[in-house]
Amino acid sequence: MRKYYFHLSDGHQMKDLVGTDFPDLDAARLEAVKIAGEWLRDNADTVAEHRALRFDVSDENRKILTSIAVSIMDPATSMN
Repeated sequence: MRKYYFHLSDGHQMKDLVGTDFPDLDAARLEAVKIAGEWLRDNADTVAEHRALRFDVSDENRKILTSIAVSIMDPATSMN
């Protein structure tokens, strides 16, 4: 088992100071996808307001190993 930390940014930074044990990065990544999905569902208005969500998974050295990023873009205004 190895400890992984889940950090969220949706206009505000939320750092995981405790961490959770998982057998490997694949298991931690799957949990991150589940948590990010729940966060989007439960906090859709906050994500829409800040137009982005980033969820990082790091190791015990705080090195980011994988990230989930959601961005809201309006095609009519983002095309040049």
